[in-house]
Amino acid sequence: MFRDRRHAGELLAERLEASGCRADLVLGVPRGGVVVAEPVARRLGLPLNVVLARKIGHPAQPEFGVGAVAEDGSWWLDPEWAGRLGLSGERLQRTLESLRSSIGESLARYRRVLPPPACGDRAVLVVDDGAATGGTLVAVARALRAAQARRVLVAVPVASDTALDALQAVADDVHALLVPEDFRAVGEWYDVFGQTTEEEVLALLRSTEPPPR
Repeated sequence: MFRDRRHAGELLAERLEASGCRADLVLGVPRGGVVVAEPVARRLGLPLNVVLARKIGHPAQPEFGVGAVAEDGSWWLDPEWAGRLGLSGERLQRTLESLRSSIGESLARYRRVLPPPACGDRAVLVVDDGAATGGTLVAVARALRAAQARRVLVAVPVASDTALDALQAVADDVHALLVPEDFRAVGEWYDVFGQTTEEEVLALLRSTEPPPR
């Protein structure tokens, strides 16, 4: 169990440092993932930035992701769930357009604080607060591949075994502190797992000191 996202980030940072993790920059997935990523970036002495994605939620359970859209507009959809839910054609396009618009609005605010990260030919460590299905991080990893990242690393405090399998298929290395057999939801492994606001993320990014050159 983690007290909160910051505590999870501190524990994750310890594990990554002990394992000899090597990266050039850390990207947190807003919103909660940035709170976890900040202690990781600080401990490893790496610059912190953000990478955005929005999950494609199940119509009856929006928090259950059946796919995701990355900030470059690319998307990934679990083929099994796409078939079950009839997510195709015009219905899928409407969903994608809505999510891309939401990403664009948030991205504009974040980029007023930090410029886009340069990922080409670099080892990029992506951090989130957990992975239930892994869809959001899969979409991010695929987008970083398209951006010519040299290596894509993923780190989360807790993940389901399904998410771990999905991430291992698209990332060079995946770190998860907990992979519980009885996984039901990311929030169950935190004492405090409230919503992180965009304002909190922006304040955190403004206060983050870049590491010494």
